[in-house]
Amino acid sequence: MVESIDIIFASELSREERDLIKKYPLLRGKFLHGNYIGLMEALGIEPSSRMMSIQEGQLKKNRLQPGEIKEAFISMDHNHVFEKLRTYSATVTSILSKLIQSLAE
Repeated sequence: MVESIDIIFASELSREERDLIKKYPLLRGKFLHGNYIGLMEALGIEPSSRMMSIQEGQLKKNRLQPGEIKEAFISMDHNHVFEKLRTYSATVTSILSKLIQSLAE
């Protein structure tokens, strides 16, 4: 469906709008299937834990691994992932509503 929207409405959507629509199923899928590390990566957020280590003389947060669901959930909250996903969803919904309205004209 996303590819069809992209093809049919290419002239009515900006490149940015088309990219947002294309990326949305990926984000939604990662969230619904509990791939929180993948979701943060897809949003450009470093999935790090509260645990610290010293690397190259600097104190750094440890990168989370796929099985660390509790820490991933905490990291998502600290990095405002829920809000970012909600905003992303609202933006895509707005774009699709604009397309539906254009069909009714």
